[in-house]
Amino acid sequence: MPDFSVIIPVYNSQPTLKRCIDSVLNQSYQDFEVLCCYDDCADGSKEIIYEYCKKDERIKCIQGRKKGLSGARNDGIKAAAGNYILFLDSDDIFSSEALLRVKQEFEERQCDIVVFGSKVIAKDQNIDEWYYKTLTTPDVFYPQYTVKALLGEDSARPFVWRNSYQKTFILNHNLYFDEECMVGEDHVFQMCAFPNAKNGISYISDELYSYSCAREGSLMDIYAKDNVFRITGHIKMVNSVFTYWEKYNYEFISKKDIAIWAVFFLTDEIPYLQQKEIDALSKDLNHLITEYFDDEFVGSLPDSVRNRLLLLQEPYTHTKDYSSLFFDLLWWNYYFNGIQKAYDMLFEKVKVQERELMNIRRNLENAECQLAMKRHELECVYGSLSFRMGRMATLVPRKLRNVISQMAGKKES
Repeated sequence: MPDFSVIIPVYNSQPTLKRCIDSVLNQSYQDFEVLCCYDDCADGSKEIIYEYCKKDERIKCIQGRKKGLSGARNDGIKAAAGNYILFLDSDDIFSSEALLRVKQEFEERQCDIVVFGSKVIAKDQNIDEWYYKTLTTPDVFYPQYTVKALLGEDSARPFVWRNSYQKTFILNHNLYFDEECMVGEDHVFQMCAFPNAKNGISYISDELYSYSCAREGSLMDIYAKDNVFRITGHIKMVNSVFTYWEKYNYEFISKKDIAIWAVFFLTDEIPYLQQKEIDALSKDLNHLITEYFDDEFVGSLPDSVRNRLLLLQEPYTHTKDYSSLFFDLLWWNYYFNGIQKAYDMLFEKVKVQERELMNIRRNLENAECQLAMKRHELECVYGSLSFRMGRMATLVPRKLRNVISQMAGKKES
């Protein structure tokens, strides 16, 4: 049984597929299998996979069910034989030390999930700052799930390929990708997976993955340009997360936490929509609110969340006065950013003070250690035969010196 199962969904990936697979074969840690899960490809992707399968028995070819990216990943999870699961998109690559570093972290922390840093591959340099912020990972370990581990870490979401999971963790919690989600399936998977992490989540800053930014015509490209497509996808994402956790009675995450995430996630772009876009979305929005936001539950939410919820309940009414709403949202944005910055500054100050205290404590311990060593050295000297013989040999000269000093003192007086 291999240590790692690397799952690569493949669909018309001929230009980048060899580079992708080679990045796994060139790993410094070689105990792995590669599961290439493909749908019917119109290019030469299938032939490339078969070519690799003939050369290396660790590479396996899995025929897809035409269920898209989520279906391909689910097929990979079900076929995986490894202890740990990694996801790799067919136009991306791993660094040569990726598997070794992840293995080390799992063994050291005995955690359920490892999150690692990533680099961006792009033909031009006009890369949104959001990518750098999201793909940069701190070094921090959460011994068990907390809300901050999921919603407070910028690097927690939304890319699942920068996570590695214990396979038993995935199977024990019935974690699979929602095949009805056309966008944001990674985000949904993480919202369902992270709260289940009883053994902890480890974030490491090592950049182990190189990510290719959205190419022209890709799903991510369409996602960025089509407001209705994107927000419809967001609504399905929120519905999927609520559905999963309702099934498990919100055992490890509160419904309120999901609701706060959902409201802020969905309302970011509402003020910028046109009337025809709002009309296209209203049915799905109303269904979501009716299903999960009854009056009693809404009453338990913070005022800021209830105010934002109005944008989902009556989006057209609240987008008529565009400038007023815009500045209202802008104010809330500054307000929450200010709280977050204050928290970050306070947290950083506490960490600095803790480090200073640790340094002081360490210096004191070193000084005490050195003092004890000097005291021991003196005791060894005082107790040595040569020191005692020296004291005896100099006894008479020392007494004569004392007598002479006393006589000299009497003459001066």
